[in-house]
Amino acid sequence: MRRLSLIITAPLAVIVVVFALTNRQVTEINLWPFGQEIAAPLFALVLGCAFIGFVIGAAVMWVSDGRVRKKRRAAEFRITNLEQELHDARRREANAAKVVSPGGSSLPSTELAKGPQRPAA
Repeated sequence: MRRLSLIITAPLAVIVVVFALTNRQVTEINLWPFGQEIAAPLFALVLGCAFIGFVIGAAVMWVSDGRVRKKRRAAEFRITNLEQELHDARRREANAAKVVSPGGSSLPSTELAKGPQRPAA
């Protein structure tokens, strides 16, 4: 996984550096509703806009996945509760299996439920 990350990241970093070096001319941007102008290198404006777009996209995805995260948390809570109930039921079953018979011997509950055994003829 680390190699794959390096294979993807290294060429992308080279592309960004080459883009920045070839687009160093100063460009002015007019922020229309505010009446201001910003003068910055072209690569800074393009990369800044790309970064802002990434952040906005990540925020939209995070908000839209909120319902899924809520369902996952509810499912994990339910699984935890069911595991606890199963553990408690197994403990109760183990305790019930240790029922002491009138003769004083300890028999599993399955043998007690069968009743007395008749010898085969």
